[in-house]
Amino acid sequence: MADQGIPRFSIVPGEVTPVEHFARLRQAVEPYVDSTPLRDVSRMPELPFIHQYHMGRLLFAETRMIHQRSRRDAGWIRRNDVGHVLVQAFITGGGASLHGGREYRTVPNGIVAANMCFELDAVLTDSHILTLVVPPEVIEEHLPVLRDVRGPLFAPGAAAGKVFADFLISLRRHLPDASRADAPVLTDAAIGLMASLLSKEDTSSAEASRGVLMAVQRHIDQRLGDFDLGADSLCAEFGLSRTSLFRMFEELGGVRGYIQRRRLMACFRALSEPRNRTRRIFDIALDYGFSNPSHLSVLFRSHFGMSPSEVREAAGDQFTQDGTAWRPPDGTGLSIPEQMRLWSRQLGSS
Repeated sequence: MADQGIPRFSIVPGEVTPVEHFARLRQAVEPYVDSTPLRDVSRMPELPFIHQYHMGRLLFAETRMIHQRSRRDAGWIRRNDVGHVLVQAFITGGGASLHGGREYRTVPNGIVAANMCFELDAVLTDSHILTLVVPPEVIEEHLPVLRDVRGPLFAPGAAAGKVFADFLISLRRHLPDASRADAPVLTDAAIGLMASLLSKEDTSSAEASRGVLMAVQRHIDQRLGDFDLGADSLCAEFGLSRTSLFRMFEELGGVRGYIQRRRLMACFRALSEPRNRTRRIFDIALDYGFSNPSHLSVLFRSHFGMSPSEVREAAGDQFTQDGTAWRPPDGTGLSIPEQMRLWSRQLGSS
């Protein structure tokens, strides 16, 4: 059988009314930002679109945006705790952003990092953007320089930025015809190029003070199944006072809330993995510190809008046997925006 193409979803104009069209786009990007148009969508001659490709460990997206405001506040982070970094090349357009306490402007041909670990308030003009979505697991293993960075990745006019923009443009051109077998090769190429180009950039020196927080967060992710994980154990492990620890996590919704969200996301991903299809949901929940099935179901419904069993059903048979790429949805009952949201939340599953 011929190899299928790299899985793709698109939201393009003409399928529904302009207002409904923007609502679908807004739903698709919900794990990242709350988007509000700053123009009358119903009167626009040219509507936005999005094409999204699942490359295995990375997502690639081509979007045309209209003049809009994109926000990600503390509440949005708590509800959509994806932790990804969006590496974006602005082919046209740009705007002004306040991102995790840092102000910057985005200009045509600029490469910026939108880090979902930080609050964001951006106003963008009509823009054409190419994006690589990089999950925390890839960042930790291959691109630690992206942990805390936000804003421009390269100096204006730098050759490294031009090379990376050319790579993303090449991906846009070739992904529609690429096979599923090409996905791992293209993903490795993207990761390797970023690692090489960013190794010459001093992007994280200003964030050194956040080292302790990052260490605590990594510790939490490594011990999600520990029922004793909490403020007392973290204070003992890192020699912190409770006051210091609570202050550190204040903007992340508190220590308890942060641990719960990380457990929910890990459980969500585990339920979506092919290797866990035959395991009981309760056994998976125990792996991540949940001992009450009823409480887990309530938390899932509140956080994801789906029950654990619905998450498993929606994932269905969308991975190939080796788990490297997605299959097109078949009978999941989810709309395209919902599938895009699912891709975003599952990205990084091993």
